[in-house]
Amino acid sequence: MTMVDGPRQLCIRVEGELRQALDAELGGLIVTRLPSGTELRGRLPDATRQWSVLHRLQRAGLVLRSVERVDVPDGVSTAEHSQQGPLALVEVEGYAGELIAASIQNMEVHQNPPSTTVTIPFTSDQELFEVLWELETLAFDVL
Repeated sequence: MTMVDGPRQLCIRVEGELRQALDAELGGLIVTRLPSGTELRGRLPDATRQWSVLHRLQRAGLVLRSVERVDVPDGVSTAEHSQQGPLALVEVEGYAGELIAASIQNMEVHQNPPSTTVTIPFTSDQELFEVLWELETLAFDVL
């Protein structure tokens, strides 16, 4: 089996908060504070750099929750991709992925005990409010 080792766009989620020095050390990754931890997104040149980042997070005492490859359309830079519209990370209590997916389209679902996080890209700010209204209608507590 041959593995292609090239650039990769990743989304890494960890429990806990990154210290500012560690944030600078991981240069180039976009760091977002979530209710349940921290998310790092960005492009890494190869698997070696990916494992280096994961090892550094582990040495810092952070618990890894997930590592996912994020698709970016060919010919679109990471900056252009992130400017296409707002991106919401919504966390709700419980395992609710299937129920939410039945009501809301075009999203990624991550079920991590004891909550579900959905990542939803939007083309307008109004869509965000529509999704939050839908979650409220489904009687979810947004964390």
